[in-house]
Amino acid sequence: MNQYLLLSLILFTIGLWGVLRSASLLKIFMSVEVMLAGINLFILSLAGDGAKSSVFIMFVWLISVAEISIVLALFILLYRKTKTMDINTLNKLKW
Repeated sequence: MNQYLLLSLILFTIGLWGVLRSASLLKIFMSVEVMLAGINLFILSLAGDGAKSSVFIMFVWLISVAEISIVLALFILLYRKTKTMDINTLNKLKW
């Protein structure tokens, strides 16, 4: 069980580092998904074989799939407008 906790901590740390380090929206989004995988592994490692934890993880995965589809559609629209995925160009979208 300690191995899974350590792996979940490593995944979450790598994801957090990617969010804080990168300037590309796609890289930030991928880092958030790595953080979500670390959280899911943490929940599974603490809960063990319980049915409630499996249902919770499936619910989180379903929300993640919906998030992925919405965010990727927004990224496509943003790229069509600005022709870049750099986060520093988002100040051009102000009112």
